[in-house]
Formats: sequence, C-alpha cells, structure tokens
Amino acid sequence: MRFSQILSRTPSPARPTPPNLPRAALTPRRLKPAEVYGLAVRQARAVVASLRSKPARLPDLDAVCQAVDSVILGLKEFPSGILAYTERSTADDYLPGHLANVCILALAAASKMDLPAENQRALGVGALLHDAAGPSLDPKERLALLGNFLNSMEPSSRAVVENILLQREEQEAKLVQLCHDYETQSHPGPSHSRRLSHDVLRALIERAGENYDGNLLKKLWDTLSLFPPGSFVRLSSGEIARVLEISEAHPIKPRVQAVAGPAGERVREEKILDLSQPGAASIEAAVDECAVKLQDPSLQLELKAQKWWMDS
Repeated sequence: MRFSQILSRTPSPARPTPPNLPRAALTPRRLKPAEVYGLAVRQARAVVASLRSKPARLPDLDAVCQAVDSVILGLKEFPSGILAYTERSTADDYLPGHLANVCILALAAASKMDLPAENQRALGVGALLHDAAGPSLDPKERLALLGNFLNSMEPSSRAVVENILLQREEQEAKLVQLCHDYETQSHPGPSHSRRLSHDVLRALIERAGENYDGNLLKKLWDTLSLFPPGSFVRLSSGEIARVLEISEAHPIKPRVQAVAGPAGERVREEKILDLSQPGAASIEAAVDECAVKLQDPSLQLELKAQKWWMDS
C-alpha cells in the first residue's frame, strides 16, 4: 500500500449461559475529554493493581465496561479532543497510560470499521487488558490469569477478548497490536525514549503489507492523520503550534493553536488557525515541543509538563 493510499445481561434459561458484557446501570453522563481520559487511566490503573496483587485479583468487569462505554461515547462527541490526550504518558508507571492510550486509539480506529456494537465494546475491553500484567507474562499466562473474568462474558464477546490476549490473526487482535506498537514507539518506556508520533506513523505506513495489515493501517491513519491531535508542528510562519483537530477533507491541514511565535516568544492571546482555509500557513515539520528553543523558560516547562498525565 502506497503512503498516499493510505454487551447486555439476559435472563438465564433452564440451562444457564454466560451473560453478555454488562452494560452500565445508567447511561453514562457526557464527560469532557479530560474526564474521559482520566476515567480510562484510573480504570487501567485499577486493572494493573488487581493483576499485580499477591494473590492476583480479577478486574471488576462492570467497571471495565463502564470505562469502555465512556470512551466510545466520548469519541463520538470529541474525537480529536480525546485523542489529543493519548500523546500523554503516566509518569509513575508507564503501564496504565499505555493501556488507556491503546484502548482509546483502538476504539477510535474501530469506529471507522463496520463492527457490531458488542464487538467494538469487547475490543475496548481487550485493549484495556492486553498488556495489563506487564511484559513478564506471555499471552497464554495472561489468558489463564483472566480465565474466570473471561468466563463471565457471552461467548462471542469472550472470543474477541481471547483473540486479543492471544494475539491471534483476527482483525480486532491485529488492530490492538498495531495500536500497541504505535503507542509504545511514540511514548517513553522503561527501556526506550519516545519518537515523534508523526515519525512513528510514517514508519508504520512504510511497512504496510509486510508487518502490518494495510487496511488497518489506513484506519489508524484516518483516525490520526500525519499530524495527530495533541502533537506539535512548526508552521511556515515560523510559529510553533499544537494540533487541535484533524480535518477529514484535508488531513495535513488541521486546526491548530499557536503557542510560540517565530522568535520563540510565548503567544499571549489565544490564536486558533484553520490551516485548510485559503491563505493559511502550512505545516513545515512535526517538532518535539520538549526540545524546541523558546525564549520563555516557563513556557518550555509547561510544554514538557503536558507530556505527562497527572491523576486529579
């Protein structure tokens, strides 16, 4: 592929059958992007804590599904706003942030696929669990640890989650693995530093058809574009700007907010630019906001701090 181509509970019958993935008792209230991301991180943190405890405890399926439901609902209303937070990491332990980011990325890409609602929801659950016990467990050990958890699901939903945990050659599993690889490379980890999300996407796309399914890569591309929400760019005007919202019609001409002027000075007044408009500046390059030279030391610290999610 060329770069340019780029779950509800039911009454038990005479013989009990496992329920579907449980739905929240009440329709989740509409959350702001930061609230959605915070909920996903807190639930990921709870899952990691339960599986790391001695002895390990099973995650709360209802709580996991409620977090996934909130992400699905939030992505329908504020896709770019929520995706922007996936540029962040959790400072004390990388794993909760990684799980939350992969869950959000996979669900955002899945929204562009013709998946049944229950499969989409099960995909979110699988993504939130896919690496929850950390790299010390292989997929089969992780599946055995979560056996009772999975047995509480309806068979078709359980199959989706099992495929993800076992990294099988099914589209939901391959999508989660793609998002896992993208997130891992674009965020700092225990043994590696981050690369710009722009550069990671380009590298993944160049390997379409080799290591990755080209159709799934296109879904991720359609979700993030070449300059993902939350990333930073240098404009032809010399300004440094943060990507706010991608344009499906013009994927390399997003809405951005200028944060620093051509000389590295702080932009005092809010300055939102729609790069798809005639005469607007263009993007010259993706930049590492933590490495650009700025005149204002406090702005430099603010931009560095924005790479990390702090639980409120």
